Amino acid sequence: MANTNAPQGLVPYASAGGASPPTMSLRPVVIAYNAAAIYKGDPVQNANDGTVTRWTAGTGVSQMAGVFWGCEYLSVSRGYTTQSPYWPGSDVASTQTVRGLVIPCDLANPQWFILQMNATGATIVDVNANLDLTMTAGSTTTGWSAAVGASTLIATTLTLPFKIMQLYSGIDNTGTGAYAKVIVAANVMQSTGI
Repeated sequence: MANTNAPQGLVPYASAGGASPPTMSLRPVVIAYNAAAIYKGDPVQNANDGTVTRWTAGTGVSQMAGVFWGCEYLSVSRGYTTQSPYWPGSDVASTQTVRGLVIPCDLANPQWFILQMNATGATIVDVNANLDLTMTAGSTTTGWSAAVGASTLIATTLTLPFKIMQLYSGIDNTGTGAYAKVIVAANVMQSTGI
């Protein structure tokens, strides 16, 4: 059976201590009113003005703020406050604040995520390797991210943001090959991987 190519970015799997996803913590953040679109499951990074923005491939893990999980803002087009699984990147006045929620990625909140790899996929030899993500536009229908693991960047570079902890298999995924899903953790310890 071939793996289904249907990325959702980073989906909570379990805390590193083994607790189930409902125990994950969410942290409020501020998104700049003119920030680019951010989708549920996208990693976000700290900006120098106190806000968060969508992850940029190549950014060091020290800038990781967490994984975006939704937002609330005063919609200009609707005329009322709306909650959304993604930040569309517009539809708010410059004087307004966009309030977002992220799953923190730090030592106090160790979290594992399910992540789909790109067409190159993954195999057992990739476990414990570090990797970055390929960031593409998510779905405005579902709000989910389309970010995937960039297997061409799997490396021992300690600043890469994620580490593959294990392969994942499920109903639509065999755990190896093209579009395989893996379990990753934020590389907050900045380990060099293998």
